[in-house]
Amino acid sequence: MSVRTGVTKKTYIALEKGKETVNVGLLVKVMSVLGYADRLPDMLASDPLGEELEEIHGRKRGGHLEG
Repeated sequence: MSVRTGVTKKTYIALEKGKETVNVGLLVKVMSVLGYADRLPDMLASDPLGEELEEIHGRKRGGHLEG
């Protein structure tokens, strides 16, 4: 599968294990190749770590509208 997605086997294994070293661009690329691009919006909508960081730092990320 790593050949099909254009990444090394080591990187693909890191992605499968959810390692923090994998960037979002790589995740998007692999999900697109595997036919799961339609699941990206749901994945990106749920960001518990980002929400926790917002609470800690008292900030809101771009795209969050209050109303």
